[in-house]
Amino acid sequence: MRRFLTMNRSVERFMDYFYKAYEEFDNVDYDAMEGQDVYRRFRALEKDLLEKWGPMQTLDASILWSIGALALLNRRWLPDAPEWLTWSAASPGSRVESIEPARALARLAATVRDDAELSRLLQDTPAAHTYQALRDGGHTGFLASVDEYIAAYGYRSLDELKLEVADLREDPSSLFAMVRAALPEVDANPGEKADAYLDEHLRGPRRLLYDVVRRKAQSSLYNRERLRFCRTRAFGSAKRMLRAMGRDLARMGAIDHWNDVFFLRIEELRGAYEGTTAHTELRGLVELRKRQKAEDEQLSAPSRFTTRGAAYWRGNLERAGFVKGGAARTGVGELRGTPLPVWWRPAPWSRTPRWTWTAASW
Repeated sequence: MRRFLTMNRSVERFMDYFYKAYEEFDNVDYDAMEGQDVYRRFRALEKDLLEKWGPMQTLDASILWSIGALALLNRRWLPDAPEWLTWSAASPGSRVESIEPARALARLAATVRDDAELSRLLQDTPAAHTYQALRDGGHTGFLASVDEYIAAYGYRSLDELKLEVADLREDPSSLFAMVRAALPEVDANPGEKADAYLDEHLRGPRRLLYDVVRRKAQSSLYNRERLRFCRTRAFGSAKRMLRAMGRDLARMGAIDHWNDVFFLRIEELRGAYEGTTAHTELRGLVELRKRQKAEDEQLSAPSRFTTRGAAYWRGNLERAGFVKGGAARTGVGELRGTPLPVWWRPAPWSRTPRWTWTAASW
């Protein structure tokens, strides 16, 4: 309960610490550094940022409690309220920092919509060639806005939480795909609709108590979005470091291609720089993982299966109904690859963990 009541102060302290520490890792050209120096920076990132993240996980409990209390009040005092009310009432609104990249992207898209020639260029030119085409076409003002976006939000990209996907600093072409896909209008402040409904249907002491719970839910969701934005920034720095270490390992001949680094486990990468893994072992590990990946891609999973005890592994998947090649069509979605658990629950008759696996997209 103390953590619940003091969560806002805890988040503020963490945010102050995060941005002071993050300055040391942002806007650094890791490709220009020696691999061992990049690795030292990576270890510092883990120690100074990632390992400090643990206490912030309790924010999820704060969100569950406050949203649950808000939903309970809705059921008790507003039984006829529309389904959207709980989340609209809890919405932190437009003050969320993580919405700034979307706003900046919307401004770029608005500039394109207002200029027919610019719009035609972005629509007809492949993303990989758009930057040079804009320069050749004399669109210097728009290019300046693009450069400002990359300078401010260069750690972002399509599929930004995938290590193998380059960020905007390394490959700005994906920004133009993002501009083309930008929606012209969004519901920027759903809280206003909730205000109007509550003003009409809830007054007096009940409204005062409702607003107390609502403010707690709003602040919890607001803090979650702030932490997500920090996570994206930290991950962007880690991604650039790992890609730079991959290029370093490729230069020294430890792996064939720089992006083979994504087939190594993090402890194996650490071992390459700390001396616990021989560089000559890395190529063999990469080839092993590539073969395993190719084998996994040949597997077809049943739409749903349940296991008890230890999780399935590559050697006994046939017991769960996995087959190589195409599976018989059953009219339901089909998965390929190695399965991952979607949720866990204990079996009511046993202490043995029970895993339920369902068709999901990954």
